[in-house]
Amino acid sequence: MKKLITLAGFAGVAAVAVSVYAVYSAAFSPLDERRASAVEAAEQEYELQEIREIDYFHGAVSYQVIDAVDASGEEVYVFVEEPLPEEESAEEHDETENSGNEENEAEESDDETERDVIILNKNDGISADEAVSIAASEADISRFVSVKAGFISDTPVYEIRYRDSEGRFGYYYVSFEDGDYLRRYELSPRISR
Repeated sequence: MKKLITLAGFAGVAAVAVSVYAVYSAAFSPLDERRASAVEAAEQEYELQEIREIDYFHGAVSYQVIDAVDASGEEVYVFVEEPLPEEESAEEHDETENSGNEENEAEESDDETERDVIILNKNDGISADEAVSIAASEADISRFVSVKAGFISDTPVYEIRYRDSEGRFGYYYVSFEDGDYLRRYELSPRISR
């Protein structure tokens, strides 16, 4: 009887572990697919020797940001534009279709498959550490959360996420090229109940 209870316990633990793995895989599979698609698009445009990290930047236009080394050994950021969600593309297609302009329809269908791919040599701008130093000297920062490269409009930026002394999340943006301040957001602290 004792062996049966032990066996049932192991079976229960195994079932829970398999369930957790299945949920985890299902949740992260789309992210992995988007990253793989971004790497494929980047490698079609540029010869990359090494990929160090892939991150996501969400602005007016969203990008998968690839921290890499190119074929000549230079450290680079490769920004691969995220495709629009299908429903947005379909809405734009419907608006184009209703306009009666056949040229726009052809252009729209081409745009759905093309993604902008932009490469920046890291030596052409400030480093992520320099961006953090600039933010630290200008904002009330008690803890850094992350630093990532991105784009605001046509300007390459660093986004520094942090917590201030009042517990608020903050976002500080500086220009990649020269470290000039661009903008800052601070969110309200949590209200404890």
